Amino acid sequence: MKMFICMTNVVISLFCLNAVAMEQSLLFNKATHADVMPILKVINEQAIHDNTKIVILPKKFRQMVLEGSVSQNRLYCVKNHTSNEVVAFKKLFIINDSDEHDDITQNEIRCHGEKSKVIDAHSINESLQKNSIDINKVPPFSFDDSVSIYFGGDYTVPNRRDEGISSKLIRYAFEDIKNDVIEAVRTQRAQNIVLLYGLTKANAGETVNGVDRTPSIIRAFMPFVKTIAVQNNCKENNTFYHSRYEAFMPTFDPEDIECKPLPDDQAISGYGNVLLFPLIKQ
Repeated sequence: MKMFICMTNVVISLFCLNAVAMEQSLLFNKATHADVMPILKVINEQAIHDNTKIVILPKKFRQMVLEGSVSQNRLYCVKNHTSNEVVAFKKLFIINDSDEHDDITQNEIRCHGEKSKVIDAHSINESLQKNSIDINKVPPFSFDDSVSIYFGGDYTVPNRRDEGISSKLIRYAFEDIKNDVIEAVRTQRAQNIVLLYGLTKANAGETVNGVDRTPSIIRAFMPFVKTIAVQNNCKENNTFYHSRYEAFMPTFDPEDIECKPLPDDQAISGYGNVLLFPLIKQ
């Protein structure tokens, strides 16, 4: 019995050491121009095979769009510390332009405008318990009265999945924009912090082997907004709201010479998601 316990402890210790070593071998950072080509390599060689879960632009535009995202400080990545190979990337940024806000909310998330079609709405308490509510009970938001954050473009290479890399990258990205959000809330006297993201039905857990990503997104978003609330003298213990709208992940002809998405009937059906945290003064 003692031998069994001893061997079990050895195995557990080796597993923990291996996990620590794997995490230490990864470098989390805001993507720079030096990361563009490694990220492009991942897209061209691996992400293209997941084109029902992540937007893949025509070949002609991939590098240019990546360079633009890097220039605007919107892209984050995880690299192998020794080989410098990218193993994951994501996009996260504060929407500071009203026209872009309109485009995202009306044409991508489809929570505003003529294309908007509500699927469901929930309130979420501190324990992450969801209660179905009427959409009219969800506080409205606009570019002028809220700080809106775009959350998207997540990808982890297949052989590094189930290691928690994506969750760590999300927390890293949130931490990176935290001070900017605190300042934006203060200067704009914002009434809400809003997270906008799209999910295909697979990433909403509605297909075979699909996993709903919203619970993990909420778990990362909750401590982030609570910190911002405290820094702005607002209540940290407050109800979250999650609403979903009919939306589509755009698809593209990889050989197209225009960066123009195919029609909705050739897109991937899914949901536009809005996570809203009201800022209520103490």
